[in-house]
Amino acid sequence: MKKVCAFLFLSLLNGTSVFAQKSQCIPEPKINSILTGNWYLEYTGADLAKKYVRQNGGGSKIGVGIIDGSLAPADPGVCGRAVRTPTQALNADLKNIHGTLVANMMYGDHGASNHMRNVHSVVYGQWRSDDAEILPELEEAARSGMRVVNMSIAEEDKAPGVLYANQKQKLEGYKKLDNAGVIMVTVAGNQGDKHPNLFLAKSLFPGIVVGSMSPRGAMSSFSQYGKQVTILAPGESVVVKDDKGQLDVTSGTSFAAPLVAGSIVNTLQVLPELNRKNIETLMAKTAVNINLKKQNQRMLNSYKMVMVASRIKNALARNAAQSKVAQEALIQKLLQDPKTFDFSVQGQDLIKQAQVQRNAQDCTSFLAAIERYREAFLLTESKEAAQALAELYQEAGLGVNSTFYSKLGKVPK
Repeated sequence: MKKVCAFLFLSLLNGTSVFAQKSQCIPEPKINSILTGNWYLEYTGADLAKKYVRQNGGGSKIGVGIIDGSLAPADPGVCGRAVRTPTQALNADLKNIHGTLVANMMYGDHGASNHMRNVHSVVYGQWRSDDAEILPELEEAARSGMRVVNMSIAEEDKAPGVLYANQKQKLEGYKKLDNAGVIMVTVAGNQGDKHPNLFLAKSLFPGIVVGSMSPRGAMSSFSQYGKQVTILAPGESVVVKDDKGQLDVTSGTSFAAPLVAGSIVNTLQVLPELNRKNIETLMAKTAVNINLKKQNQRMLNSYKMVMVASRIKNALARNAAQSKVAQEALIQKLLQDPKTFDFSVQGQDLIKQAQVQRNAQDCTSFLAAIERYREAFLLTESKEAAQALAELYQEAGLGVNSTFYSKLGKVPK
C-alpha cells in the first residue's frame, strides 16, 4: 500500500458565480477540491453497474473470498463480516488493516459492488505459520459457493527466480480452483520503478492480473505492466474506508484489484453462467482505450460489462431449453459478435437526454447530465460525450476529472 498526501474536505464556496454554484452541486468527498472522491467508481462506471444490478434484481449474492496480509480483529466491515476459520490468525495491530481497506474497495458505498456475500477471508503471509493451508481452505470455500477471490498480495522483496520457486506449488493449486469455476483476481505489483514487467510466477497465474492507473489517465509509476496484465483499474489516490468507517486516500495496485473483483461480482450477478475465460473476453472487449501506447493497456469498463452481460442473459432466456454445453457455445458466439457490444443507438439517446439536462440551471439536472454523458461514453467511447464531460467538470472546478475526459475526447477508438 502506498500512502499519498491528499485531503478530503467539504467545499466552503458560498459565492454566486456559476463556478461556485456548479462546484456546490458535486457531492462530497472531494480530493484537494479538484477531483471527485469517487472518481475511480465514476471513471469505470462501477457506480452505474451497482445501480443497474440493484434496480434489475438478480439471483442470490455472489460468494467472494479475500486473501490478504491483514484484517482488523472483530472488524464487521469486511464484506459484512470477517469469516474466521480454525487456521486463521488475525493481525492484532489495528494500524495494519490492509485487507479491510481492500475489502471495502470491493463492497459498500465506496466499493465496486453491493451484491456479494463473504464466504472466506484468510490472512496470508507473516501473520500465520500455516501458509500452506490456504489452498485447502480456498478449495473448501469454493465448495461453499465462492466464485470470486481477490488476492491483493505480493512477495516483491524476493528475486523473481526465488518467487517462482516459492509459488510453483501454489500455482498448481490455483489452476485447480480455476478449473472448479473460481475466478481469481490478483495485483500486477508495485515494483514498476525496479521491475516494470511482471515476474514469471505472476505471468503464469490462471486468473485476472490488474495494474493501476492514475486519476489523469496515466499508468501509475509504481504499477508493473506487460502483456500478461489483463486490465488496468484506478489504484492511485483512491478513497478507502478503514475499520472505523473513516475515509482516507491511498495508492497501490492492491486497490485496483478489488475494483475489478467487485466488477466481476456485479457481472456474475447478472449472468452467473460466465466463466473466467468468458469474463476475460468480456473485459477485453469492453475496456476503454486511454491511449497508453507504451504499455498497451486499457481501463476497466465495469458498466459496459454488466450491460453486455444483460444482453447475453436475455439471449439465453430465449433459448432456455438448451443444454449447458449449448448455452456455453451461445455465450462464446455472442462474445465474438460485434453487435453484442454495439450500443450506438443507446449512446445517442443518452447524449440527447444529457444535452437537455445540461441546459437547465439546477444541480439535479447538472448531475443528471454528467451521469447521462458518462453512460454514453462508457457504452460507446463517444468523443462528444467525453468532451462534454471535460467541460462540465471544468465548470465545477474539478480540473483533474476534466483533464481525464479531455484526453479521452482526443483518443481514437
